[in-house]
Amino acid sequence: MTISISSVILAALAYDEPTDWKDLVSFRPPVILQQEVSSKGTYPDNWYFHRIEDAASENLNLDNYPIYVKTLPTIDGQLMSPAAFVKYVRMNLNSIVDTSYAKFAPYDEAGQEAKWNSNNPLGAVLSIKLWPNVTDISPDDGSVMVTATTDLSWTFSTLWTTKDKGHPVSGNRQFGLKRASDGNWFFFTRGADRPTSCTDGLLGGKLAFFFGVKLWRSLQTGIVKLVNDHAGQAEVSPATSTRVRWADVKSLHTPTGAWTEFLLTGKWDSDDDAMRFSLELDGTNGKWTERSPTGAVLTRDVTVRQIDGQLRIYRENDDQTVKFLFREPLRAQILMLNPHSSYLVLSRDGEAVTGKWFGLKASTNGDVVTGISQPEVQPGTVFTFSRQI
Repeated sequence: MTISISSVILAALAYDEPTDWKDLVSFRPPVILQQEVSSKGTYPDNWYFHRIEDAASENLNLDNYPIYVKTLPTIDGQLMSPAAFVKYVRMNLNSIVDTSYAKFAPYDEAGQEAKWNSNNPLGAVLSIKLWPNVTDISPDDGSVMVTATTDLSWTFSTLWTTKDKGHPVSGNRQFGLKRASDGNWFFFTRGADRPTSCTDGLLGGKLAFFFGVKLWRSLQTGIVKLVNDHAGQAEVSPATSTRVRWADVKSLHTPTGAWTEFLLTGKWDSDDDAMRFSLELDGTNGKWTERSPTGAVLTRDVTVRQIDGQLRIYRENDDQTVKFLFREPLRAQILMLNPHSSYLVLSRDGEAVTGKWFGLKASTNGDVVTGISQPEVQPGTVFTFSRQI
C-alpha cells in the first residue's frame, strides 16, 4: 500500500540538527527512579544508570525512525485509540521487530512483568537479548528502565544490572505517537546515545550502531505491517541516523535534573603513596580509616550525606581525632578553639571516584597554638580512590 505524504508533512517531523535531540541528550531519570536503581544489587554488583556524559566513545548517535499512520488499525473489531495503539506496540514489541536482532523481556525480578504490562510502566526494567538466534549469552545484552511516560509515549534509559551487566550504549530512547500537520499520526522511535565502554566504542561504535539501525528499521516495517494488516494505513517515512562528536555538541547537554543515585558501597582506598584514607561503605553509613605520616591509625564510624549529586563524609575533630592529629600540649588548646568537622567530598566521573579533602589546620609558635583554620575555608586537597575487591 502506498500513501502519498506531502513534503510539508515530512518536514514537520524532520530531525536535521543536533539541537532537535536536545531533550533526549539532556534527559535524566526522576530522583525516585534513581533511588530505586541505587537500592538494587549488592556490592560489587550495584545497579546504576549509564550516564551519556560519561560514556567512553567520542561519538554520539542521534536517530529518528518515523512511520506515517494515516489510519490507526482495527483490532478485535475495535478502531484503536492513539493511546491504545501505543500500549499495543509496547506490549507486543517482539511481534513487531525482527527478533533475530533483539528480544525484549521484563527483567527477571518480581513485579517487573506486571509493571511493564500495566497502563503505566514507569519504572519497569526490561532485559534486551541481542542476537538471540546466534548465542545464548551475548556480551552486548543490556537492560533498560522506563523512565518517562505519557499516554502517547515512553522513554527507555540504559542501565547496568546484575544479570545483563553493562548496556552497550549510554543514553535515552523515546517511542510514541506524534500528530502530523495534516491531523494524522507519526509513530516514531528516536534515540540519543553513546557507546558505553572502550570495547563498545571500537571502530567509533560502528558495530553497536549497525545493529541498532537494523533493529529500528525492522520496527518501522513491523509497525507498517501491523497497521496495514488490520484495516489501517501506514507507510515507512525517511529515517535519520547520524553520528556527531560529543565534544562538538556537549553544549546541548543541559540536564533536566541532578544525578542523585550516586552511592558507594564496598571498600575504597585513596591512591596516594601513604594510602591515607580507607572507606568501607554500605551506601549511607560506613567506617572511616585514616593513617598519619607517623603510622598512627584512626578509625571512626561515619554517615554518608548526599548533596547535589555528590557524597559528603564528615569526620569530627573531637578529642579522639585531635589526639590523633596533634601532639601535646597543642591538643587542649585546639579543642578550646571549637574546631569544625573535617570532610571529604566524593564525586564520580564514569568509574573513577575523586575525593576532595577539607581538613583542619593549626598555626603554632612552639607549644602555643596561635590560631586554627577551619576545614570549610581550605582550598581542598584532591585524592583519587580505587575500589578494593
